[in-house]
Amino acid sequence: MSSKKNAFPLVSSPLGLLQQMTGSLVMYLDKACCKGQKEEDKLLKDLEKERERAQKKLVRVRVRLEKTAMARKHRAHARARLAQDDLEESLRLLQFRQGQLLAYAEQLREESGQAMALAGQMEALGRAGPEAISPPPAAVEDTVAEATTPPAPAAARRSRQSAGRTRSRAKAVSPDGAGSGSSDAG
Repeated sequence: MSSKKNAFPLVSSPLGLLQQMTGSLVMYLDKACCKGQKEEDKLLKDLEKERERAQKKLVRVRVRLEKTAMARKHRAHARARLAQDDLEESLRLLQFRQGQLLAYAEQLREESGQAMALAGQMEALGRAGPEAISPPPAAVEDTVAEATTPPAPAAARRSRQSAGRTRSRAKAVSPDGAGSGSSDAG
């Protein structure tokens, strides 16, 4: 036996299936939105750390560049200049990537909000399905009242039917007993 308990009961009707599907859709969509948000936050933090490290290196390279310029070490100065150019380029690239990631984060937030709004509507639909099919309370009372009255016995129904036939025959016969229809007067 599995120790893991199923979150949703077995489905016995299409409406139950609709409720189960909307519930699981909302749950999975919420998890996906949270996961996307966490990943985006993690990427932003990692990118920010990398950018900070690049800036610290750039500061150290600039200090070294100044020292080599003062000491008039041309080779060391040229290497420091190349390192500075490389670090500035990588810093520009990191800033560009950070801008792209921020734009992606904004788009992700908007789409997550829209998806959760749609999921909320789906969940409302899942709840409204059984309510739409169930009859109103007054109709239920009428149905219960009809179900509790006993049906008329067969003999009483037959006597009412035969009484109706006798009345219709009586109308067909004229008061003088000749019957209705054509007269032989002529």
